[in-house]
Amino acid sequence: MAEILQQAAASVQVEGDGVFIRSLIVQMKIVPLPVYLESAGESATEAVIRSLATASATMRDDIFNKDLDSRNYGVGRYGRVFLFDYDAVES
Repeated sequence: MAEILQQAAASVQVEGDGVFIRSLIVQMKIVPLPVYLESAGESATEAVIRSLATASATMRDDIFNKDLDSRNYGVGRYGRVFLFDYDAVES
């Protein structure tokens, strides 16, 4: 608790037995695609490649060279592929 209060003093307040958090960012755990593929079986690899194709199809008009780098993708808990190198995505 001391570390949280030190690191996020503007967002965390302790009152009696209660801890109040003003803002909180929750991030999904994502495994980098190359790391995931090292240990994935054949069926998991096929499913992830299909998910990658779906993700790429949704961005088809806005794909840049860096978007094709497998290190910019990660696999979520349920095998869905996400682009997670947000500084490479232009809007």
